[in-house]
Amino acid sequence: MLVEVAAGWRHVAASVLLPALRADPALATAAGGAVLAKIIDLPDLDVGLLARIEPFLPPRRHVDFDSVAREVVARLAADRLAQDPEPAERARLHIAYGRRLANAGDRTAALEQIDRAVAAGEAALAATASAETSALLALALHVRAHRLAAVNRHRAALASAERAVELLTPLAEGPGDEVESFRWALAGALDNLALRLLHLESHEKAEVAGRRAVELFTGGRRSARAEQGLAGALTNLAVIEANLDRGAEALATVRRAERIWRRLSADEPSVYLPELALTLNTVGLRHAELGQLDAAVAAADEAVGIFRDLVRASAVAFEFDLAAVLANLSGYLWQLGRRTEAFQYNAEAEEVFDRWGGANPQAFSVHLRRLRENIAAMRAKQSPVDLRRWELGAQSFNS
Repeated sequence: MLVEVAAGWRHVAASVLLPALRADPALATAAGGAVLAKIIDLPDLDVGLLARIEPFLPPRRHVDFDSVAREVVARLAADRLAQDPEPAERARLHIAYGRRLANAGDRTAALEQIDRAVAAGEAALAATASAETSALLALALHVRAHRLAAVNRHRAALASAERAVELLTPLAEGPGDEVESFRWALAGALDNLALRLLHLESHEKAEVAGRRAVELFTGGRRSARAEQGLAGALTNLAVIEANLDRGAEALATVRRAERIWRRLSADEPSVYLPELALTLNTVGLRHAELGQLDAAVAAADEAVGIFRDLVRASAVAFEFDLAAVLANLSGYLWQLGRRTEAFQYNAEAEEVFDRWGGANPQAFSVHLRRLRENIAAMRAKQSPVDLRRWELGAQSFNS
């Protein structure tokens, strides 16, 4: 209520609200993202107070805060970069901003920021070769691999992921107080590498990297970071196992991941529900490959329900995933003889890809073509070209 009043009465903001926030900046995020969005639009909010609010933003993806977090970090990054910081700090700033852009669904701008982070990381390592600068460059390369893959540049993504693993491997095997942190970073980078190899159909190499990631995430002390990483790595390993024609094993693997995400999302739905939905998509695919179409429909239908709620919070961040799961669900329904529903869901997915494809054809045109091929085959009363291969993986906690 105070924020609403302050938005219309500048003297209330200056004399009551802003002093309260300076005394306790945690108040800025206490009432949620919509209230914070109104706060940062106040004309008298200075960058110093914005910097004090920043530590109270959710550290990773959070449906309620992703859009406003992007705006906060954008302003702070612009101010800090204008001060011409040294290369390592520039790399950190570009990584932080790039991640916020990706969480908010801006794929192109996110990649631009991470490219700058890699350049700054290279400069930092050239200036001072150390474990810290090596790990920083590896992080930038690791994040860039995810961002490149998001716009279908898979070979460049593989090269970036490979170099991240090369930089982190000696750090994770060496002595020092930070070795556990380096092992977590290596686990995430190996999970990333496994996905990149999978996209280029190097399935056996992908499995080696994916299993090593799972081992590292399970080998250290138990923590939230380890649980998140393990769940993502298991989801991706299940995709690899499926591509190696080990369907029952793949289903068992992804169900392990599902149990972890369900437990985490029950406690913090705004943080973990996107990952649960992605994993449910993989559960559906694995059931379908085993001929268990009713179970596939149930998993995909739950994922669609979650993504519809997420799209209401941020269409740009989640509509792609919703469309992909709708396309998979359409394939299951077609095989069950539920043709009207199959057409309906595929047409809805086509509308999403068509709308977004004009703004980002590199990311969406391939998917749109596949959908239209399926719809044409359906209209000809033939089997769709590609019934259930919309693999989304689990990437947000590793990128």
